[in-house]
Amino acid sequence: MDTETHTANKTGRMLILIGIYIAALATRFVSTGSFTVLPMAALDIGGMEIYPLASNVSGLVSICAMPVYGYLGKRYPALKPALLAGALTVGAIVLFCVAMAPNMFVIIAVNLFYGVVSGAIFVVAFSLIRDMYDVKQAGIYLGLIGTVTSIGMLVGPALTGLIIDALNWRFAFHVGWPLLLVAVAFILVGVRKNKGGSAAAEASQQKAGFDAAGAIALTLFLAGVVLSLSLGRSYVPFGTLANNAMIVLAAVALIALVWIVRKKGNAAFIPSTVFRDRNTSVLACMNLLSNLSTIALSFFMPSYIINVLGGSAFQAGCATATYALLGIFICPALGRLIARHGTARWVFTAGTVVRIGVTLALIAFLRPELSIWAVYGFMLVAGFYSAQQNVTFSTAPQIQIPAELRVQGNSVVQTAQNLGSSIGIAVYTAIMAGFGIASGMLVALTVAVAAAVVLLVVGQFLVPVCKGNDESR
Repeated sequence: MDTETHTANKTGRMLILIGIYIAALATRFVSTGSFTVLPMAALDIGGMEIYPLASNVSGLVSICAMPVYGYLGKRYPALKPALLAGALTVGAIVLFCVAMAPNMFVIIAVNLFYGVVSGAIFVVAFSLIRDMYDVKQAGIYLGLIGTVTSIGMLVGPALTGLIIDALNWRFAFHVGWPLLLVAVAFILVGVRKNKGGSAAAEASQQKAGFDAAGAIALTLFLAGVVLSLSLGRSYVPFGTLANNAMIVLAAVALIALVWIVRKKGNAAFIPSTVFRDRNTSVLACMNLLSNLSTIALSFFMPSYIINVLGGSAFQAGCATATYALLGIFICPALGRLIARHGTARWVFTAGTVVRIGVTLALIAFLRPELSIWAVYGFMLVAGFYSAQQNVTFSTAPQIQIPAELRVQGNSVVQTAQNLGSSIGIAVYTAIMAGFGIASGMLVALTVAVAAAVVLLVVGQFLVPVCKGNDESR
């Protein structure tokens, strides 16, 4: 490779990396800002009982999209940048449409398509970084994803709160879509300059066809679980024929999905091969439990501040911003540690112990009369395990899953993330409906700490990779 081509490739990889960082910043800005903006939108246009469904439906699509990205990324590795750019473009269109929505039902319907964005970030973007760089560099750059998303969490909620207080909730969505389009531009220019491509472009292609039956079974299972829990509080009450039918649908679809995976093996929508890899299975379980635990605090604390503590949208946003503060500084170091040791076990264990301690403290002290400054203190300390979670599941799959399974294995791990979040939002929404926000928050945190204890045990089954198995670039 001549000097000019090498320079062009290096510049192209850096432009793609910058585009990924901008996309990660924008998506985290939107997702954490939505914790504040969706309740405020519901107060304005109605739909307070169903606004969490706006996040759940996008999570549902994201869960289904991730194995698709894994399949396409494995079979057509050269298409990864195009897949990422296309998904980000769809996300920009969705955010613009949400800003113009006349009611909450339209927001929910449009937000359905936003699920393709997070799926592309977690499966395609993380994989691209690993394709472009060796294990040590990838550990640092993937760790920086945590820093970037922490900045999004820091700026997003506070800025969203200021925008809502000064203008209107609709203007908050007009920040995200231009950032996504800028990210698309960087990625496309980077691809043009990266003449040599990445190592993954030489990967062998899968010959099996697309498993439509498995995709449908997974979609029906998730739809049955999420919709029965989310709508059971009002629109399709628990115990009614329709609600019970959703639960039966979920159970039947789950049985069908297991049967399809067993029958089709590696040709299944979720390949059975990846489950035979210990680290893939453990990381997937960890990601599900981690997000199931996290969502109680990250998604519902802004609502608690607004509805129980009587705080403003800005004050609610500051809680989420405080939650992100530590991640800005420690994420690259955590990513480097995971790459150096070949395992996320020790980083994960430290973060989970802090998670359990903070959640128990909140259960003991979170009351309507608690000072909002005390809430900020709890959220600041909780930021350590938030940073650990971000780095662990962006870096560990790229380090601890064998190269031949990495793309689809990572898609399974990231699918578990959104599955945990979607189930968590649905479960905690049902809890809030049954107990009220003040008491319901304590019940939700109790569920969260129980999930965290199981998470701590599961994480101990991670095994380090052999450094000699890492392919050089």
